[in-house]
Amino acid sequence: MTDDNQTTRAIRGSTAVLLFTAAGMVGKYLLLTFATKAFPQSIVGQYSQAVSLVTVVGITGILGIQVAQDRFIPIYLTNNEHGKVRSFIKWTFVFVFTVTVLLSITVYLLSDSLGSLFSGESFGATLGTFSTAIVSLAMLEITVCAYRGFDRPVYQAIFRRFGIPVLTLIIGGVLYLFGFDEAALFIAYPTAVAFLCVVVFLLFYKSIYIELPEANSFDISQVVKYSWPYTFSKLATVFLAFSDILFIGYFMADSDVAVYQIAIALSALVLLPARSFGPVYKPMCSRMVENGSNNIDQIYNIIIRISIAFSGIIVLGYMILGDGILSLMARPSYRVGHEALIILGGGNLIVLLFGPTGLTLQATDHSGEFLKASIVRLVTNAGLNVLLIPIFGLVGAAFATSFSKLIGETLIYYRIRRAVGVRVYLKQLSQLGAVLFVTGVVGFFIDQTLPFFGDAHTIVGVVLIGIVYLTLAYRFVLTKEDNELVSDLLPDQITSMLDR
Repeated sequence: MTDDNQTTRAIRGSTAVLLFTAAGMVGKYLLLTFATKAFPQSIVGQYSQAVSLVTVVGITGILGIQVAQDRFIPIYLTNNEHGKVRSFIKWTFVFVFTVTVLLSITVYLLSDSLGSLFSGESFGATLGTFSTAIVSLAMLEITVCAYRGFDRPVYQAIFRRFGIPVLTLIIGGVLYLFGFDEAALFIAYPTAVAFLCVVVFLLFYKSIYIELPEANSFDISQVVKYSWPYTFSKLATVFLAFSDILFIGYFMADSDVAVYQIAIALSALVLLPARSFGPVYKPMCSRMVENGSNNIDQIYNIIIRISIAFSGIIVLGYMILGDGILSLMARPSYRVGHEALIILGGGNLIVLLFGPTGLTLQATDHSGEFLKASIVRLVTNAGLNVLLIPIFGLVGAAFATSFSKLIGETLIYYRIRRAVGVRVYLKQLSQLGAVLFVTGVVGFFIDQTLPFFGDAHTIVGVVLIGIVYLTLAYRFVLTKEDNELVSDLLPDQITSMLDR
């Protein structure tokens, strides 16, 4: 297969991944909207804490094996060592299943004790129910990652990012209509994860595993040596993603957890444009480093400008219309999370100024630096949460998250600047910043005139501010020179995708 054909296949796969990931985010927001509209805040808070704890425990049980799958399955396939692939997959499945079963039993036995650490009186029973999802979630994760090793990344987007929230929403909605009330939410998630796990495992077994030859031995020590730095960084990343929820559950009420869950879910939208470039940028960066290319700088900054351009309007919307957005998505009582939403969204926007730092480190094989930065972020986040949440509540948690991200990104950026030579073009970003500022001022005056529209206030405001911003910022997203550079460096398929 030629390089062009490989690139074309990669872009098609990346587009499918992006579509299912975006659809999964929509499903997640619909699930949260359903939960916040149908159930009390305390129930939504318990649900969020249970999902967070189960995810942390489940991913911990995998111990970074996904990274080893990404590396060694393609290597074995390239070397026609298909027997090693079968042996490696079998070993990973048995290992993860054994570890997560033990973890699931432990969480179930300790559910009452763990529940007493949090605000909800019935959280222990909730956690006991959710403990059954630990094994299913872990097996689902490594199965879709095994698919990724066979150059089928779309399965992870379909079953993990899209399938879980959408199926949980469907099952929860049906159970709610049949009168299960609050139990609908707690039954839906474990059921959805278990069903998807069985489906994807059977598909993988019948379509791939059964076709592989008899197993041959492989070097386990080589796998462990490669994956252990990523193991700890992955665990740190997962814990960072859910630590705020767990700390708020410990220090505050379940209803506060529900409010913060909505805020952090909405703030994740700010990172979506940047993440959409991941499947394209990472392999492209690796090839540039191998070929000694000096063009990483330009592509790096193109991604920053596009990300800031699209994410900036999201943050502006949260700043000006955040109260209405929270009320529209949940209930008016969730408006207390507006300040936390602004801090989280603004923090994510600042992080985007550093560019795709993590992807660049991974593409240039600097996993040790990524691990160090992850540990610093984890320690900083945990320490600030303990100090700030009891005093400032949700705002303290949001500041802890944003500040720890800033520290981590700063460390990674200066490392790749020394190792790879990339730098951020501040002059071009300042032009985009000016556009954001002007749009913010115009948006403020638009917001002052919108009460005339009554209940449609928020929707009309988002549309008008978006029109103003896109009109002003269009020429700063990709300049003519940027388009020419992309056309020179990338195949037509990538260029057309960027243009869209």
